[in-house]
Parts: sequence; C-alpha cells; structure tokens
Amino acid sequence: MIFAAVYLLWSYQRVFFGTVDNPENQKLKDLSTREWAVLLPIVLFVVWIGVYPATFLGKSAAASKHLLEQVQASRRAGAAGEAIRPSGAGSSHTASEPQVSPSSGAERRPDSGIPSEPPLPR
Repeated sequence: MIFAAVYLLWSYQRVFFGTVDNPENQKLKDLSTREWAVLLPIVLFVVWIGVYPATFLGKSAAASKHLLEQVQASRRAGAAGEAIRPSGAGSSHTASEPQVSPSSGAERRPDSGIPSEPPLPR
C-alpha cells in the first residue's frame, strides 16, 4: 500500500512537474477552447455530485429502501426457519417445506431456487 502511494506521487511529479525531453512535445498546446468547452461541464457535474449527492441519490431512495426492507425481511424469515413467498406465487410446497436439490443436497427456498443462507449472528 505504501509502495503504491509512493509510486503514484513519484509518477505525478514526473508527469506534471517534469521537464519536456522530447523536442516535438514542446510545440504542443495545452487545451483548445473546444476541449475546455467539453471538459468544463463534466468537471462541474463531478463536483456537483461530490458536493450535493442527494440531488441524484434521492431519485433512487424509495427503491433502495424497498429493496433493503425485502432483504432484511428475507434474512429475518430465514433466521426463523421460514421462507418468504412473493404475493400471488402459486406452488405446491408450503413455506415451511424447504426443497432439497437432488444434485447438491442443499436446501433451497421453494419460491426462488436460491440456496438458503445461514442466519446472521446477532
């Protein structure tokens, strides 16, 4: 980790503060007006996201909260030995009957076919 930081600082110093060794590179201009016009909105957008992230994260807050509630309910049900069944899902198995996969022998949730996770430690 320290080696990476040292290498990054060394390379930064050489790139931005080093001398121009190739004579052809001495004729290069920095940025044209067109390049600044393209780069400036991108930089402003990145700074805006860094300073006011709620502007963009607020749009997905409801969906994220709903997903988090589903995951937490699934884990609580898994810890209690029950399976979560989506509303309207028809199956011949009951929620308390885990299916056993013939190939692996692992218990699977009846509604998803996903192997059940062990309960989280409390």
